[in-house]
Amino acid sequence: MRIVVVGVGGLGGLYEGMLARHCEDLTFIARGPSVEALRARGLTVRSPSVGKFTVPVRATDNPEELGPPDLVLSGSRLTT
Repeated sequence: MRIVVVGVGGLGGLYEGMLARHCEDLTFIARGPSVEALRARGLTVRSPSVGKFTVPVRATDNPEELGPPDLVLSGSRLTT
C-alpha cells in the first residue's frame, strides 16, 4: 500500500513514526527545513510509551513527483 503523509507534527509524528517502522512505501510531504531534516536525519520519535527510535524516511516537497497514493494522511494545517 502506498501511503503519503502531509506534514509531520508532534502528536502526528508519533503515529507516523510507528507507521514508518512497518510500511515499505511511505513518503512524507513537507516544506523548507522540515523536508531537509527528514531527508538528512530521518524521523526521530521520543515517547514514554514507545521509547526513542529513529527511522529513515522518504521526504519530498513536490507531491507531483509521487504516483497516486492509496492513502493520504494529513498531519498539519497547510498555510501559505
